[in-house]
Amino acid sequence: MRSPTARVSLPLAGRDEGWGSQSQNSELDSESLKAATAFNWVAPPLNRTTPTPTPPRKGEGKRQRMICMTQALKSLGLGFGLTAVIFALFHFAGPWFFLDGRRSFQINFTAGAALGLGFGLLVDRILRLSRKKAIHAMALVAVPGMLLMAAIGSHFAVFFPRLDPALDKVFGSLMLWFYGFALAGSLWTARNA
Repeated sequence: MRSPTARVSLPLAGRDEGWGSQSQNSELDSESLKAATAFNWVAPPLNRTTPTPTPPRKGEGKRQRMICMTQALKSLGLGFGLTAVIFALFHFAGPWFFLDGRRSFQINFTAGAALGLGFGLLVDRILRLSRKKAIHAMALVAVPGMLLMAAIGSHFAVFFPRLDPALDKVFGSLMLWFYGFALAGSLWTARNA
């Protein structure tokens, strides 16, 4: 028997009787096997088969796509509805939001952050989704709102004739502030699911 530190030479293909022949030296093969198992290496079984996945039931994929489509449409519908509520709120009560002074500006942005964060934290319950899907749902809620509010902000004087046209930047930043906090809240919900 050789010492464990002795160098073991492995048989090479192509030696002795021709290419691909196996070595006839059983002592060398057993030494090679001992050297390989000394390092806790185990060869994979040669006849290893991977289990085949069971095919989905008939109509299962279609059902899953319909559920995903329904959830996406609910999210987009909520986004358009929220946009309509924000537009109506600023159209009818806009002069009370944009008062002169620093204090009203701070109150607007604090309220926008709180409402956005609360909405983002509750979007999974509002849409009756799993908590892991909250960020995807909130993204679909935020996209129509942000796009429409950007269009409204670019034509601020047309949509809000009773307000000062110079407030378009404040309106746009308030909308970004609200939707940003809503996305952060939904991300928090999804990550803690």
